[in-house]
Amino acid sequence: MSVPQRAVQLTEPSEFLKEHPEVQFVDLLIADMNGVVRGKRIERNSLNKVFEKG
Repeated sequence: MSVPQRAVQLTEPSEFLKEHPEVQFVDLLIADMNGVVRGKRIERNSLNKVFEKG
């Protein structure tokens, strides 16, 4: 099996947070299989983990 390509560079969250030091939280939103939007608010220091591990 081949390694899947990444759609986003892993440096993108770090660069965003560096450019926007006023950001304290990030809202994550996703629609479930029924189209219901689910969300979670994370602290800025957790954003890299989301990009690395999902």
